[in-house]
Amino acid sequence: MTIKRRNHGRAKKGRGHVKPVRCTNCGRCVPKDKAIKKFQIRNIVEAAAVKDINEASAYASYQLPKLYIKQHYCVSCAIHSKVAAAQHRSSSLGGAVGAGVWCFNKASVNSFVLFIILHSGY
Repeated sequence: MTIKRRNHGRAKKGRGHVKPVRCTNCGRCVPKDKAIKKFQIRNIVEAAAVKDINEASAYASYQLPKLYIKQHYCVSCAIHSKVAAAQHRSSSLGGAVGAGVWCFNKASVNSFVLFIILHSGY
């Protein structure tokens, strides 16, 4: 059966099972390694109100705190909200088309064995 992606759409290599997380947008249960993650750092106050707050504050140089949010998206929500985009087929297989797939026909195996014999010093 043909494969679409080299890692099968996941980042789980030696792990048998990965805990699920909830999609930020729709609430779907997605494995943590498959979810598209986005770390967002924002000011608590929007840019329009920052000047008013700085003028009204009692401290001369008060640094406003920030919001640190880690968002998890399922694949369909990430594509729909343009957090992630579909990639070209060659990049999903790891380089050029067919770069991650070994081709074992007789000619390539024979030439490879001949190359090994010539360079090993037999």
